[in-house]
Amino acid sequence: MIVPMKKVYIAARVADRDALIDALGELGVVHVMPVEPTRAVADEATADAMEQLRTALARLTGVTAAGEKPEMTALEAAREVNQIIRGNAEKSNRLTVLHQQADKLALWGDVRLEQFKQLAEAGVQVSFYMVPNEQVGAIEADCVEQVGQIDKKQVLVAVVTRDGEPTVPDKVKPVELPSRDRPDILAEAAQIDAELKADQRRLAQLAHLAPAMQRELTGLEEKAKITIATRSGLEHEKLYAVQGWVPADMDSTLQDGLSEKGIEAAVEMIKPVEEDEPPTLIKYPKWAQPIEGLFNILGTVAGYKEFDVAIPFMIALPIFAAILIGDGGYGALLFFGLLLGYKKLAPKLGEQFIKLLIIVGGVSLIWGFICSSFFCLLYTSP
Repeated sequence: MIVPMKKVYIAARVADRDALIDALGELGVVHVMPVEPTRAVADEATADAMEQLRTALARLTGVTAAGEKPEMTALEAAREVNQIIRGNAEKSNRLTVLHQQADKLALWGDVRLEQFKQLAEAGVQVSFYMVPNEQVGAIEADCVEQVGQIDKKQVLVAVVTRDGEPTVPDKVKPVELPSRDRPDILAEAAQIDAELKADQRRLAQLAHLAPAMQRELTGLEEKAKITIATRSGLEHEKLYAVQGWVPADMDSTLQDGLSEKGIEAAVEMIKPVEEDEPPTLIKYPKWAQPIEGLFNILGTVAGYKEFDVAIPFMIALPIFAAILIGDGGYGALLFFGLLLGYKKLAPKLGEQFIKLLIIVGGVSLIWGFICSSFFCLLYTSP
């Protein structure tokens, strides 16, 4: 059922600010609402560190730890992981471009631009032309050599001269040398590929620190919660005040709880008005708690002003599921199988969800007795 809530205002001395926040956290009954939402954020350094750790952990998903474990802090490892991944994206894009350029230069083979410079220094001029097939013989020069086929109608021709200019037909088009030769491009691609492989090996080493990153992230998240709660209040010269929501039945116990922890504070509670939007706190009766497991999986939470369907669902779901199964034999397998495997399955799927499935199995077994149906066989009394 949805617990009725009240708005609470708590004021204490500024000197007791941190102790008040700690006490409220230990009591666990106050949902603090920020006075100024723009201030109720973690400090920049903590927020950046959490982002670095979350991103690194996500990127290390599926990476198997291997090699030597690095000697560094969890945050340093996270920053390096993110730097490697960012660099890998740039390198992969560059590698794709290089392979595309190399494919376009396949016609030139493994010739190097330096060789043409050497020939030019020796007085040998090499020019290239795109020539129709039938006009190759019309070119006059010291040497004419067909280098490759451009398409069905044209070929690439190398024309060598020592003195003067070659004689070429009008329809022949000159072809400029590429800005880079293919061997140079392939050498850069090989270097980038080697760097990418080295980066993968480094990520495997950094994966050793993934558990430490998770522990660091958990600690920073707790620190951030305290910072956000502290900044959610209103601070004056001598007073510090927070506002929030508490269960309505905490009227008489909240101030006593603070007093027990050595905090002298003024506490005022008022009923919510129509425009308020209290947070939803749901407490299930003990017998209906298994339905919480299903709602947690579905991510279903009723709003404060909505109807809580937990109890009707807890009653109806096992009955409808039993009718759908329609067989006591399968109900028995579900019931006794989950009972036997409860200790192994509960940590993975959640205790309440496993209990719900056990109830479904039990009701299915009872339904099987009512219908005299076990493993699709019907039994009738003589």
